[in-house]
Amino acid sequence: LLVRLHKHKLYHQDCYLNHFFWDEKTKTLGFLDVSRILVNPCFSLKYRIKDLAQLGYSFEEYLGEKGPSFFQKFLSYYLDLSGIKLKWLVKSLVKFKIWLIRWRTKRAREKGKKL
Repeated sequence: LLVRLHKHKLYHQDCYLNHFFWDEKTKTLGFLDVSRILVNPCFSLKYRIKDLAQLGYSFEEYLGEKGPSFFQKFLSYYLDLSGIKLKWLVKSLVKFKIWLIRWRTKRAREKGKKL
């Protein structure tokens, strides 16, 4: 689903696990909260990294210590399907962006913000 979205130059911008849903009746995966979808931005790599990092961070938040390994499997599958040639670069950028999200979230929680 995410590969198809990105191939059409659409970026969710709030791509956490809790914004996906499984329709048991039709056996399809879909998105919730699509009001922020960005269409054909100038710097598409930035938004691809953001979507992937948000998803990676939420794997950690919702799946605990198994989250990072599950996300790495997902990311490898995503990169294979997407046809991206510089996989090592995307993986590095996503890893850094996950770290940034984790750091910012920790700071916000320390300040008492509800997330």
